[in-house]
Amino acid sequence: MIRRWAAPLLLAICCATVVIATLEPYGVTFDENHYFRAGTSYLNWLRDPSLKTIDRQWYRTHEHPPLAMVAGGLTRFLFRDTLGWTGQIVGHRVSTGLFVFAMTFMLYCFTRKLYGELAAALATLGLFVMPRVFFHAHLGTLDYPMMTLWFAVIYSFWLGMRSQAWIYVAASLVGLALLTKLNAAFLAIPITLWWVMDRGPEFLRRWREKDQPFRSLASSLRRKALPLLIIPPILLFALWPWLWLHPLVRIGEYIGFHAHHFHSKVFYLGETFSELPWHYPFVMTAATTPLLLLGFFVIGALRIRSHGAERATAFLLFNALFPLVIIAFPGVPKYDGVRLFLTAFPFISILAALGARWIILRPPSRWWRTGLAVSCLLLLLWNAAWPLRRDHPYQFAYYNRAVGGLAGASKYFEVDYWGSSYGSLLPWIDSHIDSRFWLRFGRLRSRFYVPDGLVESTIKLGSEEDSEYLILLNRRGLFDSTIWRYVRTQRPVHSVKLGETPLVSVYRVNP
Repeated sequence: MIRRWAAPLLLAICCATVVIATLEPYGVTFDENHYFRAGTSYLNWLRDPSLKTIDRQWYRTHEHPPLAMVAGGLTRFLFRDTLGWTGQIVGHRVSTGLFVFAMTFMLYCFTRKLYGELAAALATLGLFVMPRVFFHAHLGTLDYPMMTLWFAVIYSFWLGMRSQAWIYVAASLVGLALLTKLNAAFLAIPITLWWVMDRGPEFLRRWREKDQPFRSLASSLRRKALPLLIIPPILLFALWPWLWLHPLVRIGEYIGFHAHHFHSKVFYLGETFSELPWHYPFVMTAATTPLLLLGFFVIGALRIRSHGAERATAFLLFNALFPLVIIAFPGVPKYDGVRLFLTAFPFISILAALGARWIILRPPSRWWRTGLAVSCLLLLLWNAAWPLRRDHPYQFAYYNRAVGGLAGASKYFEVDYWGSSYGSLLPWIDSHIDSRFWLRFGRLRSRFYVPDGLVESTIKLGSEEDSEYLILLNRRGLFDSTIWRYVRTQRPVHSVKLGETPLVSVYRVNP
């Protein structure tokens, strides 16, 4: 038993440790600004709960459920306020490191159960070294937790088709996923598909044999569907106090916010779009996945019948494509790189692992197979893990060589979409702390940076009229004529660059 769990536990501990140990250099992203404050507000209410203070303490960031924010508040309270080991930014982000542990452990166990140790190791390492996934593993946001819980639901429901106890686990995890982000509601589609794939052959057999097929179908529905229909909404309501006072009104407000969500302008394929075309998620996935992993994925997807567990493999392929298809629909918001369909990447990594395993197992000689396995591992480390170190902490700007790396991609795609590179600008800002800055996009909140010692005093922000410097994030989709005037007529006085590509630049205002 110890040997059975040793590998996934060791890998999960190593991956989570690497992530937690490298949290500090990442600047606070646009959304984290809200989540950090919400996590503190929610935790304050949990210390002294009262119906009278729900509106005041839980109204902040109520457009998203609270699970990930509460988790961040708890880790910040433990590691910063209680133990004094971290600053407040890192303290909040430690919670995502815990999701990294869970994601790594589950991915290894699920893949091993279906395809063996080799595929499990390749899938786990493949996901961990995907640069865009690695970046999101360092943030106190909702996307990595959502990816983890999405995968956990799929895994537990797959187990639940053979064990009723796991159905209750899956139903509880659906509730936790709904408490993380609204797109968890789409889990109903892959869950239903797997139920049909699993029960369909038995139903057809009973139909041919006239052996009460509909009674068997109704029994399966009662045992599998009822917990999934009852438990998640109970958990959503019970663990989100903001809903307690006016449940129907607030659920309507929550759904309405996302039904009419704004569309951010995005620079894509060399143009600025107010609403992106359908192919955005597919192109971004292809452009930001390391080429070796992408090639292995294509092989794994094309060789479904070669991997064993054919129905399960087809289901995994569906889960790899389904989040991309949902985002591709007209009217669905598309922006910020791959983060809105991050749930696809664990399944992409499994299919990539199966493609690599198919190549490794082709030679009849055990020595050749061993050599290929080592070669695949070394290629994986070179092709995907090396960019993690080279680009640290700017993995959000990773593009593969098919689009010319970042230098080539910057002509066609956004470079920085979430403001993380502002963190690397703080030393320069601190050396000019008496100046006033015009921040065109996002926020630089002194309440986060001053307590953590990243700047000495409050950052003075102003407008174009009363500022000395313009801080400009390289997010061209949001550039207007005023911003283009600075870019085209001035040289920046300071820039944060990755290679030769500027991520954020500073210009003198009206020199």
